[in-house]
Amino acid sequence: TPDANNVMDRVRRALGHATTPAEVPPPPTLPEPIVRLVAVDANLVEIFSERARELKMHITPVSAASVSSEIVQFVKNPPIHRLSLSDTTLLNRLGIDQALSAAGFDAKRWSEITLDEVYEVDCGVTDVHCAVAETASLVIKPGATHGRALSLVPLFHIAIVEKRQILPDLI
Repeated sequence: TPDANNVMDRVRRALGHATTPAEVPPPPTLPEPIVRLVAVDANLVEIFSERARELKMHITPVSAASVSSEIVQFVKNPPIHRLSLSDTTLLNRLGIDQALSAAGFDAKRWSEITLDEVYEVDCGVTDVHCAVAETASLVIKPGATHGRALSLVPLFHIAIVEKRQILPDLI
């Protein structure tokens, strides 16, 4: 825009540059050990778990075969009665909603509830798009089968993270 160009021209003049440079040099290449805090070949599960525990997250490594029973055991301890799950391929394959229903919990898929009903849910269960080891961050991609509210509104959030989904950082 003309105003933005005018501002940039004034900044250039104030810095002693009369004209816009014709060619801007590329930034220097920095060595990976300086740029990355977590090496690509590091044990990403271990680093993610350590950082997550520092943030008071509860981490329970489980196999695909035992994840449903582990979730049922976990939700028995706090006062969790009503759960909602993302309606994703991974959660469908793991059969978590069937295990919760069989254990007596009110478990519904995202497609079976309204956004208003999420405020009555005690626990959201989702998978993740990816997880970041450096910061123990979970990246959740909302969509028609995966509501953002499931990870933000309920008091408890259970995220299913597969090893292959853990990235060292966001670089």
